[in-house]
Amino acid sequence: MLPPRGNCLSDAICIVSEETESVNYRQSYFFDQGIEFTCRKCGGCCTGESGTVRLTNTEIDSIAAFLGISPAKFCADFTFMHGNIRSLVEKNNGDCVFFQREKGCTIYAVRPVQCKTYPFWVTNLRSLRRWALACSACPGIGEGRHHSKEKILEVLQTPGIP
Repeated sequence: MLPPRGNCLSDAICIVSEETESVNYRQSYFFDQGIEFTCRKCGGCCTGESGTVRLTNTEIDSIAAFLGISPAKFCADFTFMHGNIRSLVEKNNGDCVFFQREKGCTIYAVRPVQCKTYPFWVTNLRSLRRWALACSACPGIGEGRHHSKEKILEVLQTPGIP
């Protein structure tokens, strides 16, 4: 999802240029000094509130191969159509179908790009308020590996991230 067009709210960060739909590397952001983040595999982003995890055909093939099943079987058993987007199904409690509380993500090695790029999503980085919400849900934010502003802006251009 792209940030709002035109006039941004006072706490919003217009990350993507309206004219070119590309990232403005010269603009100042709250993450100009970078952000520390390391996935702790806690499941904070995989559990709870319902969401959509978009899948590409390449991701479907990779996950199916990892599970040792055909892409057709994978789609039938583990995905659903959300409009024109194929998404992972969830358990009744909202958890990702591949998250187990005692093991974590059971497809971590081949998880979708949407999962790999968390927390560096436009929806999280568009305002300090939204970033604070992400920080409260994810204990890996503020710890571990340093991600530069440039790297974060590159991630934000990844197709398919929210």
